[in-house]
Amino acid sequence: MERYHVLHCIGQGCFGKVFKGRLRHTGKIVAMKFISKRGKAEKDQENLRHEIRILQRLDHENIIRLLDWFETESDFVVVTQFAYGELFEIFQDDKRLPEAEVRNIARQLVKALNYLHSQKVIHRDMKPQNVLVSSKGQVKLCDFGFARAMSADTAVLTSIKGTPLYMAPELVQERPYDQSVDLWSLGVICYELFVGEPPFYTNSLISLIQLIVRKTVSYPDSMSPAFRSFLQGLLQKDPRRRLGWPELLTHPFVREDSPTRSPSQPKHSSPLTPPPPPQARPARALEKELKEVKEVKEVKEVKEVKEVKESPSAYPARPLSAPTLQPPARPTRWDATAREAKEAREAKEAKEAKEAKEAKEANAKEAKLKAEARRVLEPLLPFLAEELKREEDHKDPSRKPLDGVVAKAAQQPSTAKGPAPFAKMLLSAAFQEPEAVLGVLGPRAIIQFLDIFVACQDFLEPSEAALRCALKALSALQSIGKSDEKPRAMQAALTLVLQLFEPLSDGGESLVAEFQRNRTVATVLQFLSSVPVKQGDVWWPCLCSSLHLLTVLVLDHHLLAFEFVQHEGLQMIKAKQLMSLEMVAFEEGAVAVTDVLVILSQLARLSPDYYPLLRSLDLCPTLRKLLSCGNPAVRAKSCSAVGNMVRHSDAFYEAMLKAGVIKQLVQLCNDSDGACRKFASFALGNSAFHSDVLYKDLAVAVPQLLRLLEDPEEKTRANAAGAIGNLVRNSSELCPVMICEGALEGLCNLVRLRVPKSDEEVAKFGSDSSVKIALFSLGNLAVHAECRTSLRSLTQVVPLCQYLVELCSRETVVHKYAQRLLQKLGV
Repeated sequence: MERYHVLHCIGQGCFGKVFKGRLRHTGKIVAMKFISKRGKAEKDQENLRHEIRILQRLDHENIIRLLDWFETESDFVVVTQFAYGELFEIFQDDKRLPEAEVRNIARQLVKALNYLHSQKVIHRDMKPQNVLVSSKGQVKLCDFGFARAMSADTAVLTSIKGTPLYMAPELVQERPYDQSVDLWSLGVICYELFVGEPPFYTNSLISLIQLIVRKTVSYPDSMSPAFRSFLQGLLQKDPRRRLGWPELLTHPFVREDSPTRSPSQPKHSSPLTPPPPPQARPARALEKELKEVKEVKEVKEVKEVKEVKESPSAYPARPLSAPTLQPPARPTRWDATAREAKEAREAKEAKEAKEAKEAKEANAKEAKLKAEARRVLEPLLPFLAEELKREEDHKDPSRKPLDGVVAKAAQQPSTAKGPAPFAKMLLSAAFQEPEAVLGVLGPRAIIQFLDIFVACQDFLEPSEAALRCALKALSALQSIGKSDEKPRAMQAALTLVLQLFEPLSDGGESLVAEFQRNRTVATVLQFLSSVPVKQGDVWWPCLCSSLHLLTVLVLDHHLLAFEFVQHEGLQMIKAKQLMSLEMVAFEEGAVAVTDVLVILSQLARLSPDYYPLLRSLDLCPTLRKLLSCGNPAVRAKSCSAVGNMVRHSDAFYEAMLKAGVIKQLVQLCNDSDGACRKFASFALGNSAFHSDVLYKDLAVAVPQLLRLLEDPEEKTRANAAGAIGNLVRNSSELCPVMICEGALEGLCNLVRLRVPKSDEEVAKFGSDSSVKIALFSLGNLAVHAECRTSLRSLTQVVPLCQYLVELCSRETVVHKYAQRLLQKLGV
């Protein structure tokens, strides 16, 4: 650090602050990026060191050079070239840039990315703020590489301060990605520079993600075809179809148009000028020009022959019978033209040979596919022919050719050894092309197909293909009119989807995409809105299964949760009264209510963006009733829902107080059910976290929370300890209550009673969440003078903390929290 003089802060990124600096004794200006080590595990720090070493080797004219790096006790310091003029600032001033300027910037960024990707480095944070432009128009890319190293404890969507305007669909969906994410970002930047705004823009993070994943880009008419083609190649949702290397380098929009090569000439030769465009000229004029050309050509040939004869020969004499080798004459323009023509011809021949080879391979692949299709479909042809003949004979347009095939398969029962061959063949075809098969089936045949599917399920391996087929069958059922068999078929389809999805739930984004493509959430909600909520009704099992499937999907991925909200799932829940006490009165209804509560809890947990909608539904009175119902599972899930509704802000504090929710939560701290006690203390803790609005009403909860410090469940003890700390987090209003009720002693005893008695118990002690949170809450209490005085008077506190500091290593949370408490006590 002594080598540099830090001048002043010039910016702040997502990983640290950037300062303008000067190298001592030279006056060289540099940029110094300070990346804090705080909260970073040693493994993450080592990853960053490795990443920096890689980046230090990068050397390209369009990339900010990493000059030096070192570490202090608290930071990594990365020293780079200093450059002026963010592209973002230029854009802010000019709003839009001409296409020629955008092309110049794009060319340089393409070169920079090509170099980075060739060095196996992915930028991941391409945006105008990270593109620097000099006064001479040279572009330099900066701030690359650190995202990968520092992402171990940071989620993709929250690691960037602000909105992911420039992030590729696979990044915002948290799917696996490669270097093509940078090329998507390049397309967004170039679009924004020309149009004046990004192709996808909204103030809502959730809506922005949806736009990036789904919306089609619209291009202005003023954009040239080459520019449009360039952007269309980069802004492909599917990264496999995105324009990449090396094609990107030769795209007309960014290709460097090099001049025609000119051969070396003698200094006295004058340059040839291209002929004028052909015009209509008299025949005599043409004849005269041809004569002049012929004379010039003859004079040139004579002159060249003379020069060859007069030049000293570098070759020995040869017999006349031997082939004559002429000494090399000076290269002429005609020689260069011939060479270029030959090269062009060879390039054309190579291209044609490559195209012929690709065509041959494509034909072979097509032939293989046809053979496979023939093998699969040939056994079905007799039945198809018979059905087509019957359709022709009966002239009944409602009959479909494949319906008879399905009926035939349904007549062949499965055995203990496996499904009937014909049924197996039908399912195989449907798994390969579910839309093609199910799309041509009539209503009766769809139900029969589901019967076959269910009968064969025990013999099938769960796969994405099988799940895809089940989702298509579920959608197809919605088009069927009234039928006595429809409820049974619907239940079969829902059960299939649930059972097939469970073992595949770790399948990632591909499964989410299948649910989105089949509009599963919308289909299930549409079905729920059309059936009665009545136990004993023929549709009742389907209603329960539908709610459970929605719960599974909302829990699985935030995009599916967003679809639930987008298709007014919450409004449907309230309209159908799916949280009523009448539902809780019987076991299946109580299970359905817990599913609904899990959905509410997950939406509230995911984002405060859902809070306005949740508030508009006035859920607190309903939750108050469920908190006092006789079903312990419903009470526990209701507590969890309340806790998550106050997870992000105090938006529900007043409504909860008015509806009597707070009073009921305090009572549930004494509930006989362990889950109720755990989630009640969780909800009370969050009710005190954001402000002291409810402190007065929460004072009565202190004795209940102190009793929970002795609960056998670790999580319950941790929640109670956290709630006590939160009750003094925002003000000292409840400090007298804490001292009077013995909260300080209670927290100290929780820690003291679990102090390890042997080396083997140290690791278990350090991982006990209730111990860590009790120490943190004691630190919160020590902030206030009256509590600090009381803590100092407790003879056990300081020795206990000192012992913990010595016992636990510096990296552990227990060590840090014990040290924090000692500091607040002034020790």
